[in-house]
Amino acid sequence: MKVFITGATGFLGRYVLLAAVAVGHKCYCMHRSFVPAELQNLDNVIWLKGGLRDDWTDILNDCDA
Repeated sequence: MKVFITGATGFLGRYVLLAAVAVGHKCYCMHRSFVPAELQNLDNVIWLKGGLRDDWTDILNDCDA
């Protein structure tokens, strides 16, 4: 499954991300400023710099959730 996650660098979002990666999902993760070192090299994670107001249509059309 392909998942788009906002807030993946935050307190709760990082646990959602880690759980999704643990079961084999491919994750597209939006971030505004920086990605913590412990999250930077996770398998099946693509980090996308931007905000909620940006146009994510192309990526969202490719995602399941």
